[in-house]
Amino acid sequence: MLGIRHGDAGAPPNYRTLSEPNAAVTRATIRLVADAVMPVGQLQTLLAPLHLRIVGGPGESGVDSLARTAGHVGVAAQLSALCAAPHVRFAEPVGDADGGV
Repeated sequence: MLGIRHGDAGAPPNYRTLSEPNAAVTRATIRLVADAVMPVGQLQTLLAPLHLRIVGGPGESGVDSLARTAGHVGVAAQLSALCAAPHVRFAEPVGDADGGV
């Protein structure tokens, strides 16, 4: 019994630490700064219908990086909605997201 190998028993396990970057993480399309008084739940409620999620941050300066989750909402429409929302101080596209909007 000790000499029998089953399946991939000899293959090394595939481990990933939480500090490793995830290759599947979507590229950020918007930078956002919200007031510190904005509850996280309110921010999530704002982002969900815009098909956005936080993929980075907030950094030392309070900037969150947002990426699309799905849907066909353009960056320009997302930025308009974010800028019109209460407690949003700043929103801008990252790089040439949505063709340089």
